[in-house]
Amino acid sequence: MFTYSVRSAAAVGTPRGVPARVRNLKNHNKHIKRNVVVSQSRGGGGNNNYNYDWTLTTPPPGSQHVEPPPLKNDYYGDVSYGVPPPPPPPPPTQAPAPPQAAPLASKTTDYDDEKLHEEVGPRNWVLPGFPGKKDASKTREKLHTKDPGLNMSLISSGTPVTQVFSHADWERHREINRYFRVVYKIWQSTVFRRVFPPVCVPTIIAAVCVYMKWPVAAINAMPFTIAGQVISLMLVFRTNSSYQRFVECRLHWGSMLNTTRDLGRVAATCARNGGNPESAALALRVCCLTESFAWLLKAHLRAGLPYHDDVEPNVVEAMAPCSDADSEDVKFLTKGAHGPLNCLILLTDACWKLKDSSNAPFEVSSELHKFLQTLCGVMGACERLLKTPIPLSYTRHAGRTLMMFLCLLPLTLAPAMGWTLVPAIFILSYLLLGVDEIGVEIEEPFAILPLTPICESVKSGQKTCRETFGYK
Repeated sequence: MFTYSVRSAAAVGTPRGVPARVRNLKNHNKHIKRNVVVSQSRGGGGNNNYNYDWTLTTPPPGSQHVEPPPLKNDYYGDVSYGVPPPPPPPPPTQAPAPPQAAPLASKTTDYDDEKLHEEVGPRNWVLPGFPGKKDASKTREKLHTKDPGLNMSLISSGTPVTQVFSHADWERHREINRYFRVVYKIWQSTVFRRVFPPVCVPTIIAAVCVYMKWPVAAINAMPFTIAGQVISLMLVFRTNSSYQRFVECRLHWGSMLNTTRDLGRVAATCARNGGNPESAALALRVCCLTESFAWLLKAHLRAGLPYHDDVEPNVVEAMAPCSDADSEDVKFLTKGAHGPLNCLILLTDACWKLKDSSNAPFEVSSELHKFLQTLCGVMGACERLLKTPIPLSYTRHAGRTLMMFLCLLPLTLAPAMGWTLVPAIFILSYLLLGVDEIGVEIEEPFAILPLTPICESVKSGQKTCRETFGYK
């Protein structure tokens, strides 16, 4: 056995050259085992220290051994090797000698070239504090894992629309370097990717006008000035109407969350004051049905979509404390044509029985009735938002006006601006069409709102209420 020793220290940036350098050794002999010892140092500009130990084992009988070529010394470190004569092959019964241990006692792992390239990787030109593509994809994957029903084609990485913000998220949201971050990540923007094809149309027209030097004389810009003001008013109205729908949807789901907590609170109080097992069982049923309502409403609002997630596992889990997975209640909730309404029917029945069992006063009955009415109102309001968009004629007219304006605008600007017109039209088209696209994306908010985290909050609240009267 003989050993090549390769030392590489303080390579500038990401040491891409080192794996390629040591790969020359491996290509000449297939019986090389590499131990990589990686130690990172943030001092001195954030350089990394990489140490490589190569152990060349004895080739098996019949294989051809080729001597490696000499290695050059350069800024990656000093490279030296010594090649003693290979020993004779060991007897078949003799165990092979263990490989030589790495000289540094830090993390030592056997790597192949592909795995090392994944860890060291190409240079990742990311400004300090800004997540790269890998972090962005992890953010999208995390969002999709938490809520499989999200429409990922409408979601940029880390978009606040699909998340329930924490204090750390708010701190990042108001960082002053957000201006640089959003420009750096413009290629990952959902709006940019979706409007890029229509943006290219007026850009190509602008390039053709400049190349053909047509028109010879500039057209009067007065019609475009007037049309620009009309388009601005139209976009403002369109975006405000969509945002109003988005906020209304979020308010309804917030009202639903608060009402479920009120239902669980009153049910737990009735169970504690009732003092009998029947009251506790009925209160448990109220809590389970209340949690099921949230999951069923989410599934009802996303039904029939390709990114729709199955609601049955969530309902089975929610009803587990009081019903079996194959019980009639679970089948009635998951197989019915209108799951949320079926759940409200069972919930109303459970509330009346709980009131009678616990001998609750009339005020409790009135409160329970009010809570059930609120849940039914939330369900109806969400269905109204889902089934009634902004008038389609307005959306179509806004799209037609924008494309006509942007495609005809180069006719009046080409003689004066020349080739600078092409990037100017591209940017202007992106700005105007992007505003209209944002309005379309948030017009139907159920595909992008964080409904699953809200349902998880309902689940957590009902669990807390159940624990107050002895159930988990």
